[in-house]
Amino acid sequence: MDMRYSITAKVAIEYYNNGFSVVVQGNFLGEKLLYFIELLKEYPAYVIVLNPDIKSIEQREQKRDKKGYVGFTVESLYNIFIEETPKIGLWLDTTNMSIEEAVNEILTRADNEAKYK
Repeated sequence: MDMRYSITAKVAIEYYNNGFSVVVQGNFLGEKLLYFIELLKEYPAYVIVLNPDIKSIEQREQKRDKKGYVGFTVESLYNIFIEETPKIGLWLDTTNMSIEEAVNEILTRADNEAKYK
């Protein structure tokens, strides 16, 4: 499991070192968020957590062609995520936001709330 985070960090660093702005999208449950951020400690990093409510996640999941919640429920994973993931960075409740609204909110708040270290 840690290999996924390690490889992702190495690729992000390689792109950054070659002049790219890098966005890493993933599920960093519990202490894995801190583990991943530590891999990037020498680089500027922002932590942004999109955190819609359970009902919204379930509705979005029903509309997808592929299923991401196999072997567990949205509610059980959500509860573990909320209870075990450190509250660092910008946590944004996107329940009632369009994609454009979420992007604008991130751009407005990121420098003040999402910078790590």
